[in-house]
This record gives sequence, structure tokens and C-alpha cells, in this order.
Amino acid sequence: MKNDLVKCGERVDDLQNGYFVIQDPKKFCFGMDAVLLSGFTQDGQGLLVGTNLGGLGTLIASLASLISFRYYLRLEGAKPLRYLGVFTGLNLAGLAVLTSLALCLSLW
Repeated sequence: MKNDLVKCGERVDDLQNGYFVIQDPKKFCFGMDAVLLSGFTQDGQGLLVGTNLGGLGTLIASLASLISFRYYLRLEGAKPLRYLGVFTGLNLAGLAVLTSLALCLSLW
């Protein structure tokens, strides 16, 4: 049955917990950290915050960020250092907002 679901070029990733994910390595592949860590905690909210905040502030933490940066570099008059500065500043601001929100929610 598994072979009927997997298309040519796709792979089956075993999550080691009874679940499998079919992914195409030529396209975006989902991270499995939240799924893999879910068996070690009952704090679902903390797990989601911890696994989703990890990429804030860095260009290499997200494939989408790298793709957008590469696209920007192809534009005429691109200023890579300015882009990186604005990108990092916005991500750090987002991290500050989310951290503040998480603290407020934990006190509530």
C-alpha cells in the first residue's frame, strides 16, 4: 500500500513513532522536530513556541529566507549588507514581540 502512495522521486521519512511522511527532496521538506519531540512533553504550547522560534534572527534558518535573499541579489542595484541588516533587525524585533507575548501569557 505504501508504494501506491509514493510518487516517483519522493521519499518516505520514518518519524520513529509509528508515523511516516512522504516528501519530495527536490522541493521543500518539512522539519520534524515538533513531531519527534512531542513524545517527551505534555506542554504542547511550549513545544510549538520552542520549535517555531528557533529560526528567528538568522538568514540560514529558513529555506524561504535564503530563496528570497538569492532573488534579491539578482535585482539591479541590490545592496546585500543593507538587506541583511534590515532582515536581521526585523527578525530581532519579531523575536522581542513574541518573547514579550510569551512572558505575558505565562503570567496570565
